[in-house]
Amino acid sequence: MPIKSLRQMRYLFAAEARGERPKGTADKFVAETGKKKLARLPEVVKKDRRRLDPLVKARRAGKTK
Repeated sequence: MPIKSLRQMRYLFAAEARGERPKGTADKFVAETGKKKLARLPEVVKKDRRRLDPLVKARRAGKTK
């Protein structure tokens, strides 16, 4: 799975160093992303607003408290 943001890449390397992820996981993700895409990664990927939680949708519609 390719990396989508710089924040995600930093998290993967930090989690691997803490032992939360298996060794080599971050390197595998970086290799799958490719050098060209790594150079153009955004700092953060914004959430897709079209995929809201059903409870949030209901609250916005005024159906629940």
